[in-house]
Amino acid sequence: GVLVEIPVGLEEAIDSNGTLRKLMTGTNLGIKGDWGVSLNGVLEKIKYEVALTRGTGNEWHTDGDPFVVAGRIGTSTDTEGFLGVPEYGISFFHGKVDGTPNPRKRTRIGVDGRWYFGPMGIMTELSVGKDGEDEIINALAEINWHNPEESLVLYVQNRLFHRNFPTGWDEAISLIEGVRYTPNNNWAFSAQFQQELSNMGGRGRDAMGSLQIRYRF
Repeated sequence: GVLVEIPVGLEEAIDSNGTLRKLMTGTNLGIKGDWGVSLNGVLEKIKYEVALTRGTGNEWHTDGDPFVVAGRIGTSTDTEGFLGVPEYGISFFHGKVDGTPNPRKRTRIGVDGRWYFGPMGIMTELSVGKDGEDEIINALAEINWHNPEESLVLYVQNRLFHRNFPTGWDEAISLIEGVRYTPNNNWAFSAQFQQELSNMGGRGRDAMGSLQIRYRF
């Protein structure tokens, strides 16, 4: 097997690896990249990918019998850029992710969509399922803008994570504003501010600013 990205949700089409801009897969599933195999292709403008992976992330071990089977079916990304043409997908995930703080069986069914109106974009994702016996409802919404050269991207996100603990439902809600500037193929500059509007367990609200400068040889 090789290290593959779990084909679930918006991150199947949006590459956020190594950037401050994050979507939902890592927090929702506890895993983004994993050792395994995947089958993908395009049929009649329908893009598909199905993966069978180890369930341990960047490491490889068999303790606890971890596994992941996941997949996504959606419209082909060759429609990107057309005014008002939506791109959407349906995802599934089932497995036991070992290496997370709470390695229990996880199951998700999700839908996602993207709409482009000239330089403006809207992205949404909704995921429901279970972690063990706890019910899960997670969602993300983003509005973004890019210049004609696509070297400058501005985005505002709202991320919501809801979990039905034995004591009842609890939630974590985040509001994120960010900017990414890539003047050429070598340099990338990013800044982001994240405000926790609510946290699981009633912890205090937190705010965090981040800066990132990357240079690629």
